Formats: sequence, C-alpha cells, structure tokens
Amino acid sequence: MCANSTDFKESIKSFSIEQFKKQIEQKGLARNKKKVEAIYLTGGEPTIRPDFFSSIYFLKRMFPTAKFNILSNGRNFFYVDFTRKCVNFGFNDFIIPIHGYNDNTHDSITGVKGSFKQTIDGIKNILNFRKINQKVEIRIVITKIN
Repeated sequence: MCANSTDFKESIKSFSIEQFKKQIEQKGLARNKKKVEAIYLTGGEPTIRPDFFSSIYFLKRMFPTAKFNILSNGRNFFYVDFTRKCVNFGFNDFIIPIHGYNDNTHDSITGVKGSFKQTIDGIKNILNFRKINQKVEIRIVITKIN
C-alpha cells in the first residue's frame, strides 16, 4: 500500500547502514544532535529492513535526547518478541494505518491476504506491552475503495 515509486523501493533496498551513517555526518546532523527533537521512522515499511534494530540503536546513540516514532503497517508487531523489543527500545509513538473496516477491504487495499488480522493483532500486542508514556496512533486511511 506504500505510495512510493518502484525506483524509490529499489534504491532503498541498496541503501546500507554505512551510507545512512555517512548521510547523517554529511548533513551535519551529528554536530547538531541536541537540536534534533524527534525522529520518525517511515518507509516503505521500516520494520522489514534486515538492519532495522542496528539502525535504530545507532540512531538512539547518535540522538539520545530525541523522541522516536514509527509509522508502520503494524504487521511485524504481530510477532510478540519483535513487539517487546520495539517497546523496550523506547519508541514514543507507534503509528499504524488501517485501510478498511474488515479483512476483505483492508487486505484488498494492501494487496496482502491476512494483513488485516496481522495489523489488528499487532496493535493489540503493542497495547499489551507498551509502557505508560508510549502512545498508539491509529490512522484511518479513507479512499474511494473503502
């Protein structure tokens, strides 16, 4: 359901964590790390990167005072261990879109059978494990289809 172009999706696959670190240095963000108030991880889907956890831990070390927020389709939060690891990392906000009022609608928009159930169960897992200061934001995406 991501609105990014095919070119973007292909380029992000080859964007290594080393390139990511280099970009942060080149843009001068490391020198101004105390001025960075919040970091939003979006995508594509940020949780499917093989280096997801090493990336967020790098960012946390680089910007220790920043608030961390994640915009995700929520499907990986279906997995309890993954959810616990993200909650313990300390994300401030978990932002999850829902594309339909039932599995047929949601799944037809995302193009993945079973995605509605995984997303809803993922939201439930976040709610079960989150800390008092962690928020869950549900985004209802309204389109002609739903």
